[in-house]
Amino acid sequence: MGTSMFARVGERGGGIGGGIELRGPPFRGAVRWVSVVVMGGDEREQLELQVIVDVLNVVEARLCEHERRGWRLTVPRTRIYAAVLHAVILSARATRVFPATLDRADILDAILDGAEPPEDSGQPVEDAICAHLVNLN
Repeated sequence: MGTSMFARVGERGGGIGGGIELRGPPFRGAVRWVSVVVMGGDEREQLELQVIVDVLNVVEARLCEHERRGWRLTVPRTRIYAAVLHAVILSARATRVFPATLDRADILDAILDGAEPPEDSGQPVEDAICAHLVNLN
């Protein structure tokens, strides 16, 4: 995958890990080291593509679930996909970490794992879907 490097815990990684800030508890007289993977452009691109695939798979599964229960969309599916991906992009930008890659979006836990969403983000998939549903039953 990437090149393994080392950095002191508590120091900013500079170019290490694509700008990830490393943090840890302070130690008296001891230096703690952690292994960090440095991602090249291709690996970062593959990671972002996988995030997009995972998010779209979740959206599609939830759309199918609503359809099985007799609900239909009033907008094209692509509109729902775009709304959810836009929420991921905004969440990644909000981290204010450069580069603002999609895998850093706080909202991903809520989308992919069903975790409690970050403040003010709601449930991005359900919000995008439910705003455009009609019941055919």
